[in-house]
Amino acid sequence: MQKLNPCSKSSMKRSNPNRSAFWLIFTLLLLVFNGCASLSLSPAPRLDPEALTIVRHVQAINQEIRSCKGTGWITTGPAAQRKRYRLAYAAVPPDKIRITLLASGFPVETILADGQTVRFISHTGDHSPYTFNSPDPSLENAFSIPIRMSDVIRLLSGRVPVPEFKHLYLVTRSDNQGVVDLKKDFGRRKYRLTVDRLNHPAALSYFNDTGAQSYAVTFAPFASFDPVTIPADWSVTSDTGDYIRVEITSFTANIPIKDKVFRLTDQG
Repeated sequence: MQKLNPCSKSSMKRSNPNRSAFWLIFTLLLLVFNGCASLSLSPAPRLDPEALTIVRHVQAINQEIRSCKGTGWITTGPAAQRKRYRLAYAAVPPDKIRITLLASGFPVETILADGQTVRFISHTGDHSPYTFNSPDPSLENAFSIPIRMSDVIRLLSGRVPVPEFKHLYLVTRSDNQGVVDLKKDFGRRKYRLTVDRLNHPAALSYFNDTGAQSYAVTFAPFASFDPVTIPADWSVTSDTGDYIRVEITSFTANIPIKDKVFRLTDQG
C-alpha cells in the first residue's frame, strides 16, 4: 500500500477544509474572549443617585447666562507677595473672555481668550506678550495654580466649573453639608465637591494622580445682581500657598458682546 505523504499536494487538498474550519472557529473564539476581557477592563459607571442629584443641581447653576460683563477686585500671589488689582472683564462662555487688571486706573495686564488661543499682554513691560496655542491651557505658568482657562471663564460667568466625570461617590451627607467625589476612572485623580444643606457649592477641590490635593476653589455665599445670583466672591488656593481671590462688585448678564472684544488690537 502506498504510504501517505503528509507533504503531498493530494493530502494537503484533503486536509485544508478541516484545518480552515478549525482555524476559523479558533479565531472566532479568540475574538469573543478578547472582547469579553476588554469589557471586564472597562467597568460600568458608578453613579450614586443622591450624589448625582447634588452634582446636577450645581451643574445647572446659571447655565442660562450666555454672555456677561463684570468689574471687581482680584488678589493674586503667595502670602508674602500678594497684589490687589481692579478687575474688568467681558466673557462669552465656554471659551471667550477679555480680562484687564488695573492699578491706579491704568491697565497692568490683559488676558485674551478667543476660543482658539489665550494671550497674556503686559502693559508695564513685566514680560513679553505670550500666547498659548490652545483654547483651554492650564494657567500654572501664569498663576502657579494648575487651574484651566475654561474654569476661570465659567467662574467669572457665574457658573461652577464641575468637571467631566464617569463615577460619582457620596462621601458624606448631613443636615448641613454634602460631599461628593467625581472621577473619570478608578485612579487616584479626582474632584471633591462640597455643598451646603441647600446644595449650594461651598468648595471644589482637585486631587492629583498621587492622591494629594493640588488646589481648591472655595465659595462665599452667592450675591444677587438682578436678575441673576452668582458666586461673586471666590478664591483658589494651591497646595504650595499660591492664591487667587476674585470679588465681583458689578455684573451684567446676557448682553451683546462683539467677537472683536476678544481679539488683540493695536491698543492692546
